[in-house]
Amino acid sequence: MAQILNTLQSFFGAVQIRDIFDIIIVAFLIYAFLTLIRQTRSYFIFAGLLMVLGIYFISENYNLSLTRSFLQPMATFFVVILVIIFRQEIRHLFEWLASFGRRLIHKKETALRGDVLNMLIQTADYLVNKKIGALIVLPGLQPIDRWLEGGHDLNGQVSVPLLTSIFDPTSPGHDGAVVIGRNRVSRFAVHLPLAEGFKKFGDLGTRHRSALGLSEKTDALCIVVSEERGVVSVAHDGNLKRMADTNELKNVIDNFLKEKFPMKDKPWHSFLTKNVWQKAIALVAALALWSVLVFQAGVTNRDFTVPVEFRFLPNNYQIDQVTPKEVTVTFSGDTRDFRNFNEDDFQVVVNLSDVKAGWKKATITEDQIQAPLYFSFVSITPKSVSFHIVEK
Repeated sequence: MAQILNTLQSFFGAVQIRDIFDIIIVAFLIYAFLTLIRQTRSYFIFAGLLMVLGIYFISENYNLSLTRSFLQPMATFFVVILVIIFRQEIRHLFEWLASFGRRLIHKKETALRGDVLNMLIQTADYLVNKKIGALIVLPGLQPIDRWLEGGHDLNGQVSVPLLTSIFDPTSPGHDGAVVIGRNRVSRFAVHLPLAEGFKKFGDLGTRHRSALGLSEKTDALCIVVSEERGVVSVAHDGNLKRMADTNELKNVIDNFLKEKFPMKDKPWHSFLTKNVWQKAIALVAALALWSVLVFQAGVTNRDFTVPVEFRFLPNNYQIDQVTPKEVTVTFSGDTRDFRNFNEDDFQVVVNLSDVKAGWKKATITEDQIQAPLYFSFVSITPKSVSFHIVEK
């Protein structure tokens, strides 16, 4: 028990302000990746990738020559393979990061106004009673334009007559989707991408499959009215749910708007209270990575033999003797940083812009030592160099 307490004490004692920011950034990226996996339903692909990496790790540590030779080409081109397999998911990741930025600086008017929402509910109620098929898209924070095909720009004011006329069976654009953004009917007669994993939802029509397809690829909310059954359903985050009535539909839309467009003074509250377990897993994973890659590696000192470089010597002078030509400089830093540095990054520079002929002695200070910022200067031996300057 005492050993555990000592370990925890040394662990938290080693954490600095920059480490806290470091852990938060990595935790955020892990959370974004987990969100991406959940939204794109890439569990099996990710699990298979982890399995292959685990087998390769075992082959490396237990000297399984055949397995290692078989997986070595894959390990060599791991990044390229990763991009090929997860090309769509990686694009989703960047879109998610961009949508998170929009969430923090969103404008309140991007959400639906109360009167627009009421007209939308009235339209849905009319279409359900008349058994008229319809598909309405409410964009979230992620862009949806690249997933839309065809259709016509409208930028019309939302009203019950306009929406019902668009979905009238005699209208040329009734089979497509209507996109409502910024409290306007921005486009109509739009075609959406079809869902891939559709069989689990039963025998439903093209409208439902289109709604699911867009909800799998973006954070939009899609409202579908079935002309055969006379019921309304909602597709969101790759899931399809049938509404009991238009009152439930109104509640679902309200919750969607509160999630995507919270009150302007509470954007962080929405972020902190949503997906708590997912964020906790990301934070624990970031702490574990920091412990293994940074904390256990520790801080160490290393000595480097660095040549002394003279600069800005007037053209009519030259140096014919230097004692010593090299100095030993000691730096402090993380062990992992020392493994990845280039020795050419270390330099000792002496400024000779104002000198005369003869023997000179220069004291080397920390300001004359050039090194990466993540290394800390400790000492230098010797602390001065002598050199002889003669006229050319």
